[in-house]
Amino acid sequence: MIKKKAVAYFRVSTDMQAEDLSLETQEKGGEIFAEQNNVLIVKKFTDIMSGGNRNRKGFLEAQKYLEEHKDEIDYFIAYDVSRIARDAFAFLSLFNKLNILGIKLKLINNPNLDTDSPMGKLIITILAAIFEFFRFDNADRVRDNMIVRVKEGKRMNNAPYGYRMIDKKMVVIEEEAEIIRFVYEQYLLGHGIVAIEKMINRDRSTIKQWLQNKVYAGYNVFGVKTMNKSTFKQVKNPNTDRIVEALGDWKPIISLETWEQVAKIMTKNRELRMRNIERTSYLLAGLLFHTCGSKFRGNAGRKGTYYYRCIGCNRSIKTDTIDNKVLNELFNSDILQELNETSSKKNEARRKEIEKLKRKKSSLKSKEEKLIDLYTEDLITKAEYSKRRNEIKNTIIGIDAELINLESQQEEVKQNTDFRKMFIESLSNLKTVKDKQEANKILKKIIKKIEVNDDKEIFIYLNF
Repeated sequence: MIKKKAVAYFRVSTDMQAEDLSLETQEKGGEIFAEQNNVLIVKKFTDIMSGGNRNRKGFLEAQKYLEEHKDEIDYFIAYDVSRIARDAFAFLSLFNKLNILGIKLKLINNPNLDTDSPMGKLIITILAAIFEFFRFDNADRVRDNMIVRVKEGKRMNNAPYGYRMIDKKMVVIEEEAEIIRFVYEQYLLGHGIVAIEKMINRDRSTIKQWLQNKVYAGYNVFGVKTMNKSTFKQVKNPNTDRIVEALGDWKPIISLETWEQVAKIMTKNRELRMRNIERTSYLLAGLLFHTCGSKFRGNAGRKGTYYYRCIGCNRSIKTDTIDNKVLNELFNSDILQELNETSSKKNEARRKEIEKLKRKKSSLKSKEEKLIDLYTEDLITKAEYSKRRNEIKNTIIGIDAELINLESQQEEVKQNTDFRKMFIESLSNLKTVKDKQEANKILKKIIKKIEVNDDKEIFIYLNF
């Protein structure tokens, strides 16, 4: 049998040399582990240094070796988590690197911490939570330092269009500043962002950013955006008390009065759009595409009429016309029957998978009983018994988790066996805005996109 290849890392602190976890003890444990698991340790790295030090020579060299030989190494072996690092940052960084390189982490003194097992994943999740805590705690300290600089009038970001950073200070670029002034003037004269886009040949999002940026009135604004701790994405800061504003140390391009007038108009327009959204909803929002390749967006017209307008070629279609056409196509075609058949096939596949997992679980239970007999008859050692029993139990935990998931899906299918009937009932009476919003969610579950050509012919593409 071909042996798996591994890199081993062992560490002690200087005051631990005489303790049980000496380098010699760890290395011996590594040899036994390798022998029992048909593993060849091709390279060993050691450190006599605190686990809180991220610049340990052996630790860094081990990672470099893994990167250079990633296609040759299967495992990274260490005695336990604390021997790798006592710093959650350093450990999680290594763990992420191993995942990227496709190398599995193996711990001699903690066989349950198999990264493929539920227990191992739980421990890694806990470490990740610790990592996040320290990360955001550190971010808060950085933020406090930045606030001090903002209040001093220092620019904390790159210079926006209209300025350049020269000797660490923002300086007006007059050519660009003229365009900024023109945009503000035209907006106050009643021209919308779409009209201004055509005047200066700049995209709408850029123009909108210019109109909202108080830096042009000479002000520093910090903290408008914040990091979402779950998704790690920038979002609007809901805590307005944490938004800091101060006069900057640069020359403004427009007056504060001009900026405030524009802000007032934009706020009013935003409120009008929100009220329009509350009064109507678009059944095919996010699904409808023109054959030119661009998406249709809902557009409220005058006299209470509503359209889908192509954002590419500006072609429009009345919502009632296309909504009814799509629903009739769905109700009177074989698409829903196909969905029923697809659902039935998936249900049968799930049933077979459940039976297979139950058989596998039963087989593992039998192996566990035989293992107990082998141990009581002194045919295997206690260490071998514990190791093999842990492997069986971890596998059973994983099977149970899969069974719970599959059986819950089966139950949902039992309750909604006739998908076609359910679908038609859900979409036949759409009287309120809420009805259309819920119907849109249903459509998005089964439809990938709907294409419309210039003759208003529709082509429906399913997610299946």
